[in-house]
Amino acid sequence: MKKIKTFNVVLCGPGDVAKEIAIARKVIEEWNQRNWEGLNCGLKDKHWDTDVAPSMDARGQAIINRDMIDSADLIVAIFWRRIGTPTGLHDSGTVEEITRAQARDIPVMLYFSDIEDTRPIQDSDQWDMLQAFRARALVSGLPRTFRSRDDFRKRLGDHLHMKIVELLAQKPKSKSKKPKPSIQQTATGTANVQLAGDGNTVNVKVPRDSRGKSARDLPGTIGAEPNMRTYAKYLVDKYIECRIEGEKRIQQYDRPFAPGSAHGILGKGFGVTNSVFQIAQSRFEEWVASAQNKIRRTVFAKNIGHDIFHSWEEHLRQRGIH
Repeated sequence: MKKIKTFNVVLCGPGDVAKEIAIARKVIEEWNQRNWEGLNCGLKDKHWDTDVAPSMDARGQAIINRDMIDSADLIVAIFWRRIGTPTGLHDSGTVEEITRAQARDIPVMLYFSDIEDTRPIQDSDQWDMLQAFRARALVSGLPRTFRSRDDFRKRLGDHLHMKIVELLAQKPKSKSKKPKPSIQQTATGTANVQLAGDGNTVNVKVPRDSRGKSARDLPGTIGAEPNMRTYAKYLVDKYIECRIEGEKRIQQYDRPFAPGSAHGILGKGFGVTNSVFQIAQSRFEEWVASAQNKIRRTVFAKNIGHDIFHSWEEHLRQRGIH
């Protein structure tokens, strides 16, 4: 009896690509009908809304990562006009899922929709963040675009078949090799900036390189300079503090909270939050200006006074360095 190989295909995307997710499910179903017997292979489509059980064990995205992303054989990610809801670590759940999959060498097929929509952009922050992410993706990989849903159906069908044939041709990984360490993105994990406890304090973990050296040991980074490291942590603390306060005030006013106005502390060109200490010292002033601007945007959007952080010079004076 032939053994059927099954691949888990995880479908990711913000809420505005629900129709594309449904099309992707149909494409997978049709692929199974054509290839199940010929290739002795079947595909199982997965999406967080249908394949992850409710749980209060950890951060919501961490549960999705654990239950779905980490066991994926292939990720299909789709964007249109929104980037999605921030997770605290990344600009959105979909971005975090892509980043985590890439860190675990799980292949990602990334699509951007160019379908025209006459409706005005409702959230300019969402649109701006998406365009920044798209620009980075074009530099770091080979995403694909589509101009209609029929176009998407055909493209995905062709690309899916190519990728599955490629996966089937790969040799099984040797059992003698030690598994690659995973990136833990939980409330108690390493290499994260997390909200901890009822006090909403920030716990900044220092990532380590392949030699076991932490960022504070690496020359040429802000992590290697104690004052820069301290000020960077201070700004991250302020960002989290202002965002939490903003959410509370919006809830008090019974108005919807737009998380896009409070997206990631690092901004373009600075990587994800857990790389904060590895920013080059030569870019420190640029990073500070970007971080301060994002703090101002966060609190200004929530009608909170924005004179809530001191300057780099004031920081040095407070530490007795002139």
